[in-house]
Amino acid sequence: QPFDVEIFGPKECEFPSFLEITIADQNYEDYLRMRYFTEHGGVCMTGPVTHNGTKKTGLNISVANEAGDLTKMNQEKKDLIRNAIARKTSKAYPENTGLLVYFDDYVAFSTCKDKAIMDKFLDELDVNWIDKFSALYLVGASGNQIWERYRSEQDA
Repeated sequence: QPFDVEIFGPKECEFPSFLEITIADQNYEDYLRMRYFTEHGGVCMTGPVTHNGTKKTGLNISVANEAGDLTKMNQEKKDLIRNAIARKTSKAYPENTGLLVYFDDYVAFSTCKDKAIMDKFLDELDVNWIDKFSALYLVGASGNQIWERYRSEQDA
């Protein structure tokens, strides 16, 4: 099936009938950071990650214990979200499918003022999700934030 969840409810409901769910945070740096965490029992979530070697030859991971630039972290998170949306728009879905993008907002987009930045990002998003999805939801892992965008009747 080309979706993750089927939503049952009244047919006159404005919500999607199907939901595709994806995560925006899994990139190689996140993988390395979590691997470092499992090996050392702790990790700085904002410091830059460096590594040499491979899994086969022996991976040496280092994570600097320093504060990161919030503006840069927000931009990197927006790039991951944009890529997740673009990845999903390349597939076929049933009519009236919504897309939910889950992302880690414990550091990036963790303050109230960041809401306006994310709103602007979504309003100016350069990925055409409207042709594939009837709704777009961004859900922060903290459980404190959700952003919603719906395809308008004239877009349908």
